[in-house]
Amino acid sequence: MNSKTPLIGLIRTGSACKRDDDPEYVSHWLLNQYQILSHYHPDTQKWLSAEQRATILLEFLLNDHYTTLWVFRGGEGAADTLPYLQQYAEAIKKAQPKLLLGISDATAFLNYFNQTFRWPVAYTAGAAHAARGRVNAESIQLTLALINDPQAPYLFTGLTPLNDPAKQSGKVSARLCGGNLSMLAISLKDIWEIQTDNKILVIEDLNEEAYQVSRYLNYFKRIKLLDKTAAIIFGDFIFDNNETKQQAILRTLNRFAQSCNFPVLHSLNFGHGTCCIPLPFYRQADLLLGDKAVLSFL
Repeated sequence: MNSKTPLIGLIRTGSACKRDDDPEYVSHWLLNQYQILSHYHPDTQKWLSAEQRATILLEFLLNDHYTTLWVFRGGEGAADTLPYLQQYAEAIKKAQPKLLLGISDATAFLNYFNQTFRWPVAYTAGAAHAARGRVNAESIQLTLALINDPQAPYLFTGLTPLNDPAKQSGKVSARLCGGNLSMLAISLKDIWEIQTDNKILVIEDLNEEAYQVSRYLNYFKRIKLLDKTAAIIFGDFIFDNNETKQQAILRTLNRFAQSCNFPVLHSLNFGHGTCCIPLPFYRQADLLLGDKAVLSFL
């Protein structure tokens, strides 16, 4: 990547923003709070087909003035744009790689560009959520640090080992991949099928029942998707306003961890909660195991 002054393209991969004024609000927030210029497409808030969204995305992807493209929100439909973007793969290969930021449904967009084109991507809160104060200051500061310097060093703490391999002292050095659990499940056999070999797989989700989480994870094991995974870090698995269901999910994660022969850890520092520390998929990470587990990007 280049080291130009940041210019952010605010993009929509799937659903429109929940508030009509979100695009303008986010753009003003970046400029007024951080002196960062940004642009968005005027049709951001219209209903658009996957092909129409892909056409607009290409305007940003192929424009080398942008250093970063930040997805407004998750929603639904990012994976549907990928077949149209794939038609322009040769043009994308010639474009200047840009830092791509997003969460949730944008899992498809991020992993596709990281795996297919080796573009730098980071799993972090959507731009609208950040601007509206739905994530904490640390998450925003670290995301902005990556925007200003994609190689900015930092430590990711708050990790809890869930099984014996994670509790033993040691180190796993690998790149990250992953994102939203239900999205990862639909990647299989698609053009962005998640590649977990020798990687640290990060997983989170929102409003999925415990049995659904168990179904996805056991399926991954059954089809041997995780046979060469270096480690798993589970993030926040929020079930809105239902502590009982959320606790059931945590028990499911713990049971699954016991069935794995590689390190499995848990953190509340990424996902759909108020803490969403960015996780770059393009950089080597060192995962230090044991009682004081930490993930470092140096």
